[in-house]
Amino acid sequence: MDESEFPINFKLIKDYYREQFLKYFSKFDNGFMLLIDSEIYKLFSYILFPIDSDLKTKIKKHIVLDDNITDILTDMLDPEQSRADPSRRSIFDSIETVIYILKPRKAIVQKAYMASKVLESIGIIDYNYMFIPRGMTYLSEPYLINNPEKVEFINMNIIPFEKDVLSLEITDSFFNCIQQEDLEYLSQSSEAISRLEKVYGTIKYKFAVGPNAVDILNRLLSVSTELDAPFQISDTAEYQGYGSTVKSGEIDAIFIIDRKADLVTPFCIQQTYEGMLDEHYGINATSLDVSTSIVKGNNEEEKKAIAAGKPPPKESMGIRTDQDLIIEELRDLHFVALESKFSQRVNDIDSIIKQKDNPKNVDDLQKYIEKLKNMKITQVKDKITYHINLAHFINSKITNFDYNDCLSLEQSIIYGENSKEMIESFQLLMAKGVDKDSVLRLLALTSITQSGLKEKVYQDLLKEYTD
Repeated sequence: MDESEFPINFKLIKDYYREQFLKYFSKFDNGFMLLIDSEIYKLFSYILFPIDSDLKTKIKKHIVLDDNITDILTDMLDPEQSRADPSRRSIFDSIETVIYILKPRKAIVQKAYMASKVLESIGIIDYNYMFIPRGMTYLSEPYLINNPEKVEFINMNIIPFEKDVLSLEITDSFFNCIQQEDLEYLSQSSEAISRLEKVYGTIKYKFAVGPNAVDILNRLLSVSTELDAPFQISDTAEYQGYGSTVKSGEIDAIFIIDRKADLVTPFCIQQTYEGMLDEHYGINATSLDVSTSIVKGNNEEEKKAIAAGKPPPKESMGIRTDQDLIIEELRDLHFVALESKFSQRVNDIDSIIKQKDNPKNVDDLQKYIEKLKNMKITQVKDKITYHINLAHFINSKITNFDYNDCLSLEQSIIYGENSKEMIESFQLLMAKGVDKDSVLRLLALTSITQSGLKEKVYQDLLKEYTD
């Protein structure tokens, strides 16, 4: 189904937040630098970019705010380096203002504070803070932000991705709930769903599985009377600027599933292609950062970078259906089914190309050209090559005895087979030096499925794991 045919216009949310950012940036007349929290950099880029020419002239520089931000800035401002490359320092001459785009986390605000101290050394004193998705309770601490009047918030807690929405409210919620007994995420979840209802109308059918999911459902039902009539995200009857009125109750049903209802699945080895991509490359905001040598199928550029003392080059590859024409066909396939799918698509392309000499008249030729356009042969061929290279790399990682031993042990754990044999399997894996994360995941799976481990067994395994 084409995105334009999808019955729920999630793009409305993206357009709204984009307008909010543009409105905020329009307040600044002169050039500014953006320092963006690494956790939301890709999401922020997805909402804002491509940027128009007026805003592009205002943004003099943008830097990702990560752990080594002070070292990066210090290196840029180093006098010795600047003499060798004047452009490194000159860019800061046109910057009067710094805007931080941050998630509401104390650690990231402390990084912003340290970055500001470095920038103050060259006379930049105007700092502004935009928090996403909501405010925080420690803004009153003066050592973090000395000018709270320059703090603003955009309640961007739901982001549209293709035919789905992603919540920015909840990151470590399961950890917080289980380890820290922090149930704040229950309120955050119900508020995020309520906000969705304000945009798209009341969701008629709501289902919950698990105790915390039931809690969220009860919270939603307790405020459902306030949401009988649909509200626009702009709080007007019509979304200004787009001329589209949202109909009541566009979303028919919602299923809320509590992680406590299934503690086993997260510890199992992923078998679908998209699961494997996340396992081996890490999916962040529907994109992968992949070594160029893997994408292109050769390591020449990687060799040059290593010889020059630089990190291997990487490419950011989007896996949304508007960027990748075949990912929807591949993402839910079992990994072993990929080969036949790749062969099928390559054969389809070859078949179309071989038909180039078949048209007998102008009408036939026009139909053939139209067919080529619809199939987007060149783009599809490039993406198939890209996915074949990714799959080949993953296959090289999993076609070994250690991976198969872990997979076999996982099946034994799930089926509840002989405990003594499982313990011996763990000891053998650790003796062979199998990846510790893989062993730890299997240990956690054993603990969950067997209601914990006996103290002596736990201590013995712990000793072998830490040695």
